[in-house]
Amino acid sequence: MWGSQRIVQSVVATKSLVAMGSMYAILSQAATLHVSPGGSHTPPFDSWETAATTIQSAVNATIDGDTVLVGDGHYILSAEISVAKDIVIVSSNGWASTIVDGGGTVRCFDLGASACVVKGFTITHGHTSGNGGGVFCDDGIPLVENCIFTDNWSCMAGGGMRGGTARNCAFSGNMARSGGGGLSFGTATNCSFVGNWALRHGGGAINSFLANCIVWDNIAFEVSSDLYDCTAEHSCSPELEHGASGNITNAPLMASSFHISTIGVFTSMD
Repeated sequence: MWGSQRIVQSVVATKSLVAMGSMYAILSQAATLHVSPGGSHTPPFDSWETAATTIQSAVNATIDGDTVLVGDGHYILSAEISVAKDIVIVSSNGWASTIVDGGGTVRCFDLGASACVVKGFTITHGHTSGNGGGVFCDDGIPLVENCIFTDNWSCMAGGGMRGGTARNCAFSGNMARSGGGGLSFGTATNCSFVGNWALRHGGGAINSFLANCIVWDNIAFEVSSDLYDCTAEHSCSPELEHGASGNITNAPLMASSFHISTIGVFTSMD
């Protein structure tokens, strides 16, 4: 509603200037909209005090170029967060403090084909009867970075994420009935896939491109526990060819599902 109002105001202003013979162009300034469980939910959500109480409400009020700044909290969803605009959705204090929770009943994010960025969240308990339990993307354009994907479920492919580009993310404990417990039909850079599973193939990822990633200790009950029909460069997995395209098969010595230990051998080619 607020985004539409801003557009109308810009159009009215533009028409007024044209009527006066002005050659000026009116550009709508990018806005930052706030989300907080303690906000008053007062549009245009331009402060922590007036913040929206749901992420979807703030997204609905944006226009292309805006930023949705999400405060600390555990956001349990009753419906997936749908994004169809070129915006940034970012947490104020990172994934450990900002949890988007599908409650085991709904997908967490549907990013479509928008040129959006989702950054700094724990994405968990997403569930879908289709593809992409945590995040669904129509293509590779949406970017998800600095996020943790855990305990998401897809009845088809991509328990954690389907499509899109993941950067600096960790996928752990995600499940897919078909394939790609962590990721399907996407791109991953500087990510880890540990402890995901699929009923058929590619417990870590399927039909994806991976660069500088760790894919280890995933499970698939038919074929290819870690990677199925994927291309990988400078990555680590026992199912890759050691030395080819900069890949290694050395155990990464994970300190946890999300971190390499200080004595990890991820960069070793010996």
